[in-house]
Amino acid sequence: MLFIIPTVDILLAEQTAFVKRLQEDAEKLNRLGWGRAEDDRTSSQTGSSMQSNEGGQRTHGERRYTVQSKLFDGQIHGWLELPSAVIDEQTRREAFDSAVQFLENVHRKYGWDYEQSCIE
Repeated sequence: MLFIIPTVDILLAEQTAFVKRLQEDAEKLNRLGWGRAEDDRTSSQTGSSMQSNEGGQRTHGERRYTVQSKLFDGQIHGWLELPSAVIDEQTRREAFDSAVQFLENVHRKYGWDYEQSCIE
């Protein structure tokens, strides 16, 4: 999961506490092996700050829970839905690119690569 969090938000404390709790839960579940597929259990990033619970490289067959958050300074609740005239389009693009990169990483981790699929 990736959370895009504006820093000028009445729910900022709740959102960051929620993300922290999810990261801790994900870490525990990953340690216990709950994130792995059934048949795998028997085998052995402010303004742009990214936080992640990942501890290293994963093998293709190993599934793990991942929780990340990205904070955007000076943005308000619902800022991504506002028209470009109201917010900085570069900041919106950064949030969008972060989300796309997160999805690409998840897909790649489990065996699908967008770049490779375009070549085939």
